[in-house]
Amino acid sequence: MTNQIPQQASIYNNFKWSWDPKAKFFFEKQNALVWEQVNHNPITFLETLSIPETSIEFESLPELARNWEKGNVAYVCMEYGIHESFPNYSGGLGVLAGDHLKAASDLSLPLTAFGMLYKHGYFCQIINENNKQIAEPTHFDPNALPMKLVLKDGEPHIFSIPFFDRSLFFQVWKMDVGSVPIYLFDTDIAQNLPEDRGITDSLYGGDHLHRLKQEILLGFGTVSVSKELGLKFDTYHLNEGHASFTTLALWDDEIKKGLSKAEAENKVKNSVVFTTHTMVPAGHDVFGKDQIANGLSKFILESSLNFDDIYSKGVYDLGYGNGFNMTVLGLNFARVANGVSKVNVKALHNMWGNFLETHNLSLIPITNGIHPQTFLSEGIYSLLKKYTDFSKTNDLREASPWDASKIPDNELWETHCLEKINLIKNNKTRIRAHLGKKVNLKNFIINGTLIDPTILTIGFARRFATYKRATLIFHDEERILDLLTNPEKPVQVIFSGKPHPRDEEGKKFLKKILDYASNPSFQGRVAFIADYDMGVARKLISGVDVWLNTPRVPREASGTSGMKAAINGVLNASTFDGWWPEAYNGKNGWVIGKYDPSLPPEEQDIRDVESFYHIMEKEIIPTFYTRDKNGIPVKWVNMMKESIKTVGPHFNSHRMVMEYSKLYFPR
Repeated sequence: MTNQIPQQASIYNNFKWSWDPKAKFFFEKQNALVWEQVNHNPITFLETLSIPETSIEFESLPELARNWEKGNVAYVCMEYGIHESFPNYSGGLGVLAGDHLKAASDLSLPLTAFGMLYKHGYFCQIINENNKQIAEPTHFDPNALPMKLVLKDGEPHIFSIPFFDRSLFFQVWKMDVGSVPIYLFDTDIAQNLPEDRGITDSLYGGDHLHRLKQEILLGFGTVSVSKELGLKFDTYHLNEGHASFTTLALWDDEIKKGLSKAEAENKVKNSVVFTTHTMVPAGHDVFGKDQIANGLSKFILESSLNFDDIYSKGVYDLGYGNGFNMTVLGLNFARVANGVSKVNVKALHNMWGNFLETHNLSLIPITNGIHPQTFLSEGIYSLLKKYTDFSKTNDLREASPWDASKIPDNELWETHCLEKINLIKNNKTRIRAHLGKKVNLKNFIINGTLIDPTILTIGFARRFATYKRATLIFHDEERILDLLTNPEKPVQVIFSGKPHPRDEEGKKFLKKILDYASNPSFQGRVAFIADYDMGVARKLISGVDVWLNTPRVPREASGTSGMKAAINGVLNASTFDGWWPEAYNGKNGWVIGKYDPSLPPEEQDIRDVESFYHIMEKEIIPTFYTRDKNGIPVKWVNMMKESIKTVGPHFNSHRMVMEYSKLYFPR
């Protein structure tokens, strides 16, 4: 099923350009302002400036050609973060899925992905004059991206699934990510009722019923499209509970082939790999009995399954959210299931322990990894290419491509300083490109116009979920003010991220950050970059000095943004959660606080923030500002090298996908 693409792949038919070392840096160099105005869409960019596509150079890294065991994998996920020009993601789950597909392509893994096309994306974040978030729908044209409608006899192929008391119709867009195809479902077609046309309008939009409709489409649509297109899979990887309805469609399909209910159930179980991430109860979708009965009514009429067969697979008393739990459904049909870090698995076992024990199921830790070619800055990539065999190897799990100790101190430091300048330049370009649209003229200071590339810069960028504690560092306002505005050794903090439009507490956290950023007392040392996306992320993870991560332990599933920063030489300062306990070695960053499960959250917050202040005052600030005669912070640079060396080989998506392959193709 693998489909090797030519080295000189056209940007008009494949997203592989987005992680090609030469191609991905080409456009900004041509015209940074226009590149920003077209939201980093290369097709629109070339057409706007009348630049021939043949002027783009490609420099793909060698692919890891492998003779995989016979078997094809279907990967099913609610969202995909491939590139910012395709806003089909909200955060870490989607970007992780995108990195999974890119690594599968690099490894020639026979994988096909299924999801949905959200024509209004997640949402566009605008900050108004009162420092409040305004959520507006995004807009993009699928025809301006490397994707095409699946056709039948020259016309869009219309698929259908049983849906409530009717049929739901949808068309499918096919998009290639290297050698991996994604099939994306779109209900905005004339065959549907008006209320059904909007099912795929936006990601995580609408109410609880809207979410149920989307998840029915995702699961049943995956099986419908596979059958009609003749795609056969030995393994279905369901990434989170959103995808769990896939199991019911497969179960019914096997019964219709002549198997008994029990035989069909066992066959489906032998084909399902299930990944669960979140420790937050709200992250597990739970639907009422009547909602499931209504949503699956036509399916039940047409299937060999009755309501009790189905409902029993999603019900288990976890002490919250009584009803049909999508994670329970996925786990009930899983041959094997996993969490996304060792800490995450331990926490999930505490959460799901009784269920796992009664179902003879144990969660396997497969720690997330990030796709290096996507997130390495041009400067750091160039240094690794120059001083290691990074551009020659076809296995980024090896240590040699990441041996940053070979890079001269002065070159690494000069490169990093240029990345800081590039971050500031890019931010100003964003402001110019979106004047009157995404930037309020009163908020230039908030947006970072006073940020100074010469001083110690901390980055904090992620979803504004409350457990991530974005405002923690402001617990003692006088103390943080003294740190930020110290005339000899100043510090600045750049924030970015989006609370969900219905997350009122998260929006309060955001407003508090914006109020600090607009407070003259802080002298412009606090900034907020609006409308966080993958483009902003790539600049921040290479353009700050410290990547700050303050989740309340053990709520962070993994925390891939810290990995992206680390391979660019940015040092992590994090609570001991997610991936960080597996990566920290005492020389590649700092640990904030010490988790004590006996403490109430408020007391843990106080201890964590006191730890942060102490580390800043005694370690981070002195290390950054202690320079040799050439102006180089030698100890800091050595820590940067250690960060690259220790994080690069293990916390990359090649290692991650190779571990998943052992679940896909068990011996």
